Amino acid sequence: IATMFEHYYFADLGLVATNDGYAYVTDDQLYAVDIHDPANMRIVGTTSGLRPHLLISDNIAYTGNYLDLQIVDVANPSQPQLLAEYTVFETGDFGSYLVDDDLATIDGRHILVYAGQSRGVVMLDVTDPTNIVSLPGLPDYWAAEVTVNGNLLYVQAAGDQMHTLPADGLFLYDISQPERPLLISDALQNIDIK
Repeated sequence: IATMFEHYYFADLGLVATNDGYAYVTDDQLYAVDIHDPANMRIVGTTSGLRPHLLISDNIAYTGNYLDLQIVDVANPSQPQLLAEYTVFETGDFGSYLVDDDLATIDGRHILVYAGQSRGVVMLDVTDPTNIVSLPGLPDYWAAEVTVNGNLLYVQAAGDQMHTLPADGLFLYDISQPERPLLISDALQNIDIK
């Protein structure tokens, strides 16, 4: 089955396995793979997809490349349905890239959080795929990674000598009100990890 997917040394595949016996893979398409019998895995459905970013929650797949997002209903793995497409960044100029992502569910709302080099942390309310709402986010970071845990957003920032951005460090935000992220802890630098 592995030979069916396009793969390049510079472009990772997206891969997520779910608890219901399916795995989802993205290259130039989104593939639903039946993994109930690991010795006889098979592709059961496909639709357009973007690599390498892939998140799945509540039968919805969020797949994206470094600029764009697609939202796909995978409730029926044999017939994935594209619900929406959204341009996160308008251009592919240097620094306009998504480098990491995570998904939060806050008061029933689905919030996608992206780390974007030189574009900061981009936050999108994707609760209604037909009406994706761009939230204020955190524009002043050269962000390397993001992780959401409940209402807490962790941002690993990489200092940028060319811009006036915060220094390297780990920043912690309360995003219980996604429209108004609240800084809880300033840069935690020089953390002694043993």
